[in-house]
Amino acid sequence: MRVLIATPYYPPDQGPIPMMYGGLAQDLGLLGEQVTVIAAQPHYGQAPARARRVSPLISDTWEHGVRVVRTLVPVPARASRVQRLLTVTAYNALAAWALLQEQPYDAALITNPAMEVAGPAWLLSRLRLAPWLFRVHDLYPDIAARLGVVTRPLVIRALGRMENACYRQSSGVIVVTDRFRQALIERGVQPSKVTVLPDWEDTDRIRPLPRDNDLRRRLGLVGRFVVLYGGNIGRSQGLETLLAAASRLSGNQSIHFLIVGEGACRAALQKSVESRKLANITILPYQPIELIPYVYAAADAGIVMLKPRVSPEWIPAKTYSIMASGRPVVAAVDRNGACWELVSRLGCGICVDAGDASSLAAALADLSGDHPWQQRLGDAGRAYAVEYASRSVAAVTIHNLLRAIAR
Repeated sequence: MRVLIATPYYPPDQGPIPMMYGGLAQDLGLLGEQVTVIAAQPHYGQAPARARRVSPLISDTWEHGVRVVRTLVPVPARASRVQRLLTVTAYNALAAWALLQEQPYDAALITNPAMEVAGPAWLLSRLRLAPWLFRVHDLYPDIAARLGVVTRPLVIRALGRMENACYRQSSGVIVVTDRFRQALIERGVQPSKVTVLPDWEDTDRIRPLPRDNDLRRRLGLVGRFVVLYGGNIGRSQGLETLLAAASRLSGNQSIHFLIVGEGACRAALQKSVESRKLANITILPYQPIELIPYVYAAADAGIVMLKPRVSPEWIPAKTYSIMASGRPVVAAVDRNGACWELVSRLGCGICVDAGDASSLAAALADLSGDHPWQQRLGDAGRAYAVEYASRSVAAVTIHNLLRAIAR
């Protein structure tokens, strides 16, 4: 079976989405399928000089047994809405052009938001190049509107129509939580069309490892209780709450916060840390892929954060990475939202209300002094990740769904 995956983000781009689809493409190949990925050139979480290197408009290479077609996209020195629109437009146009050069596929997988993949999605449907699945990681334009990133009603309606068109035209929709499934059903999507599959982690790669590793030693954190935030430093995470909690804990020399990632708000976060003189916070850029298991291992707990009422239906992908590493999850999220419900039900961490810095600081102080409790929480998360949110489980599930829609 000839399978197409269309996503702007693919390794060596940093973050959970590229890693998930890089692994998925390889696994589908191991399951006997001929896989082609149409992605943008490496640009997300990359060093600026590397991301802005000169590339052909469209390149065609083989990477780890997967054929990868990459499109040139403009990579600005600083993120902005206009510049992101240029990047998205370039990917859509060139991905559509690349797809026109291809023979029809048996099945395809496309990732949301629709605005980032509108070109290939439209062609697949219009020219009947392949039946396709639409993977929904978050509800758009809902999250953009809640964050104030998009405010004009006309733009919000246009983005909503693009998402709805993908729901209609795809042969199936894969969502990350039951609450997303219910939200789409309420929007008119056929219940039989929607499958729930959580985001996933490579549980062979991200696994419990010794804490006292080279990273800890290099950062001078041996003997500290290290709280890791890893991932996108953007508008939806509400990391100002983490800074406020760190300020409350500044007199506790045993607790240290480690932030590893990039994003639109990283520069402002760094400036705020420096202006508050928060010596108990270390900020690092995304680390090389081969070092990521040791970043998680260096932590005693991993933190998941969302601003209040931004996306209560969502469980951020980093949740499963923390669980896979065998560390407790500290979730500063909406009470009774999807992430709160999962962490509470599994007993794999602690939940505090989004935006409540005082409760977050108190929870971390309590957790830091109870090593048996940390171990129980971490073991519960690890067990769930291996059984339900692993790369191997996701590959088999998506493979079966692709087989079911293939022509």
